[in-house]
Amino acid sequence: MKVSIIGNTSRNIGVACAGDFSLAGHEVRFAVFADQSAHIAQAIASGELALEGDSKNSISGRTGRSTLRSIGADPVAAVDGAEIVILDIAMQEIVGRFGDLATGLAPGALVHVQSYGCWASCLLTPLLRHAGRKDVLVTEAAAPSTFAKFSGETVTPMTLRRGLALASMPGSMIGPAVKKLAPLFPGLIAADSVLQTGLGNINLMVHPAIVLLGVGMCERAELLGQKISFYREANVPSAGRLADLLDRERANVCEAYGVGYQSLPKTLEVTYGAEGRNAYDAIRTCGPYQNNVNTSPDLWRGWLRDDVPFAVAPLVRLGEQAGLRLPLHRAVAEIFGAILEFDPWAGPDLATLGLEGRPAEVMARVRS
Repeated sequence: MKVSIIGNTSRNIGVACAGDFSLAGHEVRFAVFADQSAHIAQAIASGELALEGDSKNSISGRTGRSTLRSIGADPVAAVDGAEIVILDIAMQEIVGRFGDLATGLAPGALVHVQSYGCWASCLLTPLLRHAGRKDVLVTEAAAPSTFAKFSGETVTPMTLRRGLALASMPGSMIGPAVKKLAPLFPGLIAADSVLQTGLGNINLMVHPAIVLLGVGMCERAELLGQKISFYREANVPSAGRLADLLDRERANVCEAYGVGYQSLPKTLEVTYGAEGRNAYDAIRTCGPYQNNVNTSPDLWRGWLRDDVPFAVAPLVRLGEQAGLRLPLHRAVAEIFGAILEFDPWAGPDLATLGLEGRPAEVMARVRS
């Protein structure tokens, strides 16, 4: 297939997909934005990416050098003629960055958001409609399929997530969307709607509790100039208990909107093969988490600056719209807003996301 990969965030999802899909035999164009070009300058010069590491972490099942159809810093040119456009754009930037691409998409193109974040389909679909592009379909999953390390032109995929729920906007197009994306992302599970992927986002489930109780450890390591193994050191029984209690609040919201609920432990079992009946044990036995070692101690700040306005706050608003109280999630939002000095409620509101109204009305709207 003709695939365009646009953008590359700190998790290096863009470069991982570009190299992997090229090795799988697809015609791949990869472009970052102009202010990101220095990060991939060596790859731009060579026109190649090199995948290293364990081949089980790649869709192609291969490692080695891949020659791309094009690689550069012109996203508008890169999407021309692409059947599928993969976005790796930070949630804080996705609306602004995507606007220039909308009119240049090929007729009937599918745009899949690979970035970490929630409700991306709800944010991008109105931009397409405003541009007169009702022919373009937007999809999102509960998490990106991969993340990687990257240096020069060498990409080392760190995991390959399977069993991910995929949602389309509109929801009625999920069948064709799964079929079209299957060669790139095997094992996708058709979600009922974007409510399922938004309320089942893995970062929404995992990050708040473990980060909140691990902030002291992270900042102490930062002051000492040390690296950390976050999911080994911050995953303590109390954090697991809080994660389980937060998960119960999320379950109530899922029930109110008629969304299939999958617990945090079950999600980590399906996605990573983890074991355990509670959050603490599931994280403790999750191989990709436990193997993620020697990382920067300040990663949590970037995580929560995305998670709070784009995942936690919309969850609270959806719950309260349905007449539910979510005191723990509301407290998490306020605490991180205070610690990180930002307004936790400044992200997209329910009207912007197209999720305003009675639960039955919202569900009918996103399924149609």
